[in-house]
Amino acid sequence: ALERLSDLEERFGGHAFAAGVLVATDRLEEFRDAFCREVDRFLETDVFDESIEVDCTLEEADLTLDRVKDLGRLAPFGRGNETPIFCMRNVYLLDAAATANGNHMRLVFQCGHLRVTAFYFNMPLSSFCYQPGEYLDLVFEADINTYNGRQSVQLSIKDLRYAEKRSQKTLDELHRIEKGALRPEDIPSRNDAALLYRYLQKQVEKNPVSFDFYALFDRIMKEQPSAVTVGALYYSLKILFELGVLDYTADGHIFHHLTIHGEKKVCLEDSEILREIKGKVGAAACV
Repeated sequence: ALERLSDLEERFGGHAFAAGVLVATDRLEEFRDAFCREVDRFLETDVFDESIEVDCTLEEADLTLDRVKDLGRLAPFGRGNETPIFCMRNVYLLDAAATANGNHMRLVFQCGHLRVTAFYFNMPLSSFCYQPGEYLDLVFEADINTYNGRQSVQLSIKDLRYAEKRSQKTLDELHRIEKGALRPEDIPSRNDAALLYRYLQKQVEKNPVSFDFYALFDRIMKEQPSAVTVGALYYSLKILFELGVLDYTADGHIFHHLTIHGEKKVCLEDSEILREIKGKVGAAACV
């Protein structure tokens, strides 16, 4: 692309993995537009694929000091010989805390009989939606950390998610609700909405919250078993957003950047969503 646009450049150079170019200020906008058009001609769409290719799935027993040391035999790592990336499922999160600068997360996992420290770089606490006591699936690089003469396994997290093994009952209930097969117990009461509000308010006081709906339900049920149904919690979340009490951005079942407008006084009966739910439940009862 740079060769084809040489008439717009002062000079350029580089190699297969990096390039540099000098462009006069008064031609910068023209160069930018032409360069984008040129790149679009041959750039493959999967260049922007954010998926991570995993080299191997490990069991907890595989994550030993000796085996991680053996990875050094594959070095040096770099372009053409990438650092191995591993996956491990259903790993118990023991602790999670932000680093001193607040830009990264320091995590501790229980891997069998071994406690392993991991760092999740460029992941601020405000975007971290997991809590100690939950099981996660991890994608990571493994290395050896040496401190005060002692060596230990240390992970660099590339991605993580809630473990695939969830409560099948919760999954089935959510799928039923999303298909519109509503039941009377899905209609949220004022107590349901208040329970959700109080729980989220406590979380926001600790730090800005991101959360997965499945985990939210599990956390509330641990604190107050049988206090609320999946449907009532699901619609309480939507109704409080509709009425302006909650604010968040939703990505599927994951909610980010939760804020609470505690000064706002609302009446649940003003909700269009609530009226719609009651209408659907009533219609189903008449069939």
